[in-house]
Amino acid sequence: MNMAEPAIDKNAAIGYVRLGEQESHGDAPGIAEQRSAIERFCTKRGLTLLNLHVDHGADGDRPAESRPALHAALEQAGRCKAVFVAQSLSRLARSPMAFMRLAQHLHDAGAQLVLIQEQLDTTQSSGTIFFRLIASMGELDHDKFIQHAPFGFDLTDDGARIVVNPGEQEVIRKMVRWQYQNQSAAQIAGLLNEEGVPTKDGRPWDARAVQTVLDHAPTSRWTFEENDRA
Repeated sequence: MNMAEPAIDKNAAIGYVRLGEQESHGDAPGIAEQRSAIERFCTKRGLTLLNLHVDHGADGDRPAESRPALHAALEQAGRCKAVFVAQSLSRLARSPMAFMRLAQHLHDAGAQLVLIQEQLDTTQSSGTIFFRLIASMGELDHDKFIQHAPFGFDLTDDGARIVVNPGEQEVIRKMVRWQYQNQSAAQIAGLLNEEGVPTKDGRPWDARAVQTVLDHAPTSRWTFEENDRA
């Protein structure tokens, strides 16, 4: 699939598919399955799939520069400011730090990222938080990343996938609403502690921890009723 590139279009999508040499006889999703998942997602979201880049026999540990289709997909997504869509994180990278570098590359280029299986979508509010946290955590090494998973997201036990934490995302939304009601960070920390909501590491909230979350919250994407100010 290869369509002419349009001018910058927020509804344009670039798909990426990978199948490693050792995966063709295993449980990994095949080329057709990945292609179908991407096409279904784009249809559901009203996105125009400009191109579907396929890496055959490419191991997920290899960097983007040595995977021709991934390199081309990243570059095209950046040029078009498009939505980069993959079936899962495992198709992009095997380590969290490698994935962080790819995500940062897309963000710097003005592109968006969707991982269907992980339900990560940076065109949505929770995904916007992810991009901002990726930028702020860019200097952390692999071990620190695992130990300091950002509030609102989790790493799977094997450290191979980043997933949204729905409960923590709801807490973030509540924090933003309280901020909208002119509550200070210290007051919000008190409210969270009264409700028994822990921080990521299980400690009570303080003003600094609250402010760190609020600094990355995409308030422009969330709207509240006027009576929420009360």
